[in-house]
Amino acid sequence: MKKLLLLTLVCSLAFVDFVIGQTEVVDFEPLGSTWNWVMAENGANPPVAFIANPAPDAVNGSSDVMEFTATVGGNPWCLTFTDDIGPFTFDATNAIVKIQVWKANITDIEVKFEIPNGAFATITQPNTVTNQWEELTYDFSAYIGDGNPYSRLVIVPDLDFGPRTADNILYIDNIEKPVSNYTPPAAP
Repeated sequence: MKKLLLLTLVCSLAFVDFVIGQTEVVDFEPLGSTWNWVMAENGANPPVAFIANPAPDAVNGSSDVMEFTATVGGNPWCLTFTDDIGPFTFDATNAIVKIQVWKANITDIEVKFEIPNGAFATITQPNTVTNQWEELTYDFSAYIGDGNPYSRLVIVPDLDFGPRTADNILYIDNIEKPVSNYTPPAAP
């Protein structure tokens, strides 16, 4: 009886973690690398690439990363986005989003979640180091309870209103993002 109770408790906790632990890490090994990433506002819009980590270190020792080239001809807000994240709403278990970046320059990195009707949740902050991996944390707690089923992840990794004099190649990895948890209301 004790073993059955213990097994039931363990299974219940595993289920609670699955349902409540509402984030997953997009590490491009392979999660995220098979998704459709669209490049926009970036000159000829070169596609993102998934390559071996060019600079493994203590912050990011993973094997694969996303490579993004912000082109000279691109807008200051050149971006990539995917609709492959599945709809979710923000709650207390998933409002903290993390992303690792490696950049040769310091500019803002915007992380945005959108819904089809145009509403969005966005936070922008700069990286603070260059030529090494840095993990940035974005707190979306202000969007808890807004009821929006976000389904698009947008990353603006080189938000820079100064003119680019050369293409900026940067790397993105280990995006800790909310998992799909939204169920549309039943039709009346």
